[in-house]
This record gives sequence, structure tokens and C-alpha cells, in this order.
Amino acid sequence: MSLRHLAVLGLLLALGWASADASGTPASDRSTAESTVVTPLRTLRSTTVAELRESFMAWVAPARCDADGNVFLLLVPPLGPRGSSGPTTPPRDAETRRVLRISADGGDASYLDPARLAAFEDVDQVTTGSIALDPQGALFLLAWVPERGSFGRYASRQYVVSFDWWGRYRSRVALDPEEIAAGALEIFGSGEVLLLGHHTGWDAERIAVLHPGGRLRDVIGLPLEETAQRVASQRVKYVARAASGRIYFASADLTSVHVIDAVGHSRPAFDLAPMPGTQRLVGLSAAGPRLAATYFEKTPETEAATGGGRYSVAVYDLKRGERAAVYGPIHGSPLCYAYAESEDRFTVLQDGNRLAVLGPSKGPTRFQACGHDWASRD
Repeated sequence: MSLRHLAVLGLLLALGWASADASGTPASDRSTAESTVVTPLRTLRSTTVAELRESFMAWVAPARCDADGNVFLLLVPPLGPRGSSGPTTPPRDAETRRVLRISADGGDASYLDPARLAAFEDVDQVTTGSIALDPQGALFLLAWVPERGSFGRYASRQYVVSFDWWGRYRSRVALDPEEIAAGALEIFGSGEVLLLGHHTGWDAERIAVLHPGGRLRDVIGLPLEETAQRVASQRVKYVARAASGRIYFASADLTSVHVIDAVGHSRPAFDLAPMPGTQRLVGLSAAGPRLAATYFEKTPETEAATGGGRYSVAVYDLKRGERAAVYGPIHGSPLCYAYAESEDRFTVLQDGNRLAVLGPSKGPTRFQACGHDWASRD
């Protein structure tokens, strides 16, 4: 090959590299659903959680897990009459309250009831709508509190309430009711709070960032006259904070993943590879350099075999944007995802009161986890 040909080849390679780097979008997995290889999981550890069967009525997804493997669930009591709800009212199950914390070893279950906090001692009802953990494992929750407005009517006020690592009340920040009615939250690595909800003035998706000091800065607030296609393209479905501190979320059509930082800049990250069968995306979680996409499938066949549906998890390499593995079927609700010793591990709630840690069938059986005392305090 001549020097001229080598020069041309080098130029083409350089242009290709620059183009790929400028796009900021890693290449996605080209696997088809038919060619997907599913790796089975085996139980590394299983523990029955004391008293959980009697107190565990239901929980609002997603669960939250800290770096030590402790699990946080938002409990709701048995469903009663369902009233109306809208962008400025709390969830229909208005009795949602307590946060359940299960220790990593499954040996302890403790509760935090926001209604017992001194910060809410002057109100009759507190509704917890969503929970999140910061990188240090401190708990944040989104609380709705009914307040009397003009003409004797009641309206709901929203607060972001935070606790320290030990579960003790730390702060309460009121959200501007004219700006956002939030339905979920996630915490950036730098401490800002990502709020997902609606604009209270019109029925449009809104994404906002709440600074640690309480100042609300709007990121996306599309007015009603925007086309439905553009609104759908901006909608956030599921969120997960990566080790980088940035937050990844699924697009409204559940076919791609995007990343957003604490100043509100978002960009496409990678496409989700097809999954076999009729599985649908139900959640995202991140650990180390990986992102886990959880899928659920319920068909007459799975219902006959398991009495319900079953889960699968597709794990992606965040740097390359490629699918690294698919695990399943998983019987039980996946709660936590961890990546330790170059192995994917999942904490699953089985039969309503059994906490199991699962790992690839070829992986080691050892699983280290240490819990810390955590209890609700008034």
C-alpha cells in the first residue's frame, strides 16, 4: 500500500472517530429478540423478613436500595374507594404513608411514618407519593399535605422532605404550586433533585430541577399547544442515577435511553435492544458502569405456570451503550441491582416476605452485604 493510500485511510479513520465522538451516542446492541441469549440466575442467599407478611400490604414501585443493600419500599394500605385526582391533587390512594426499610440481611424491618414528624404535626394527613435516596443513602420523599384555601376549599401542597443517613428528619422544602405538581423524584450525585410531573396551569409534562437550597429551576415545560409528538418525545418514563451522578431515563416509547445532568442538559445515550416475547419495560436501575432495564411479561402461559407474570433484566454497559447480558426468568419482584466483583446481582422479593439475592448461574456464591441500624424518629 502506498504512502498516499495510507494517508487517505488515516484521514478517513480520523473523520470517523471524530464523528462518533461528536455525536455522544454510543453504538447500540444490534441483537434481535430471536437471537437473545438469556442467562439463568441462581439463589446466592435467601432470608425470610420477620413480620413482613402481615404488614406488607402493597408497595409503590420503584423500590430504592442503598450501597449497602438495604431496601426501601413505599407502602400503601389495602385499596379502598378511589376518589378523583388530577395534577394538583395527591395520588388516588390518599392513605399512602409509611416507608419500609428492610436491612440488607433481611433480619430487620423498620418503618418511617411522615405523619409522625414534627414538621407535619399541625396537619391532619400526609400522603407520601414517591421516595428516593441520595448517593450517601439518605432518604428523600415527596409529600402531599392538604391545606385550606380560599372559600374554605382544600388544596394540596407539596414538599420535598429529606432525612439524614440514620433516618432522622433533616429538612422540608415547599414546591411552588403554580409551577409543578410532581409525581416522582430522583437525586443527582451533586445533590440537586430532579422532579417529574405536570405543570399545574396546563396538562403538560414538566421536568424541573430543585437546587439544594430550595430554588426551583425549570428544565422542560412544554405548553399545551405543542404537538403531541414533541411532548411525547420529551416525556420521562423511568429514571436511574448512575455512578457518574447523572440520571438516565427511558423515552416515552420505551425504545431508547437518554441521560440528563443537574443543569438540565439531556441527550440520547443508546437504544434498547429488542426483548423476546411480549415483555415490557417496567423500570431502570444503575450500578457501577452498568444500567439494568427490568422487563415484565404476563401471558396465559406464564400465569398458568407461575400464578402470575415473570420478570427479566437486560444489563447494558453505559460506556459502550451495548447490551452485556439478559437474565431470567425471575419469579418475584426485582428490587435492587448491584454490580460487584464483575458480576451482576439482583435482590428480589419472593412470596411477599422472602428476600433473595440472585446471581448468574456461573458466578461465585459469596455475597457480602452489611446493614446499618435505621429507624424512624419523630
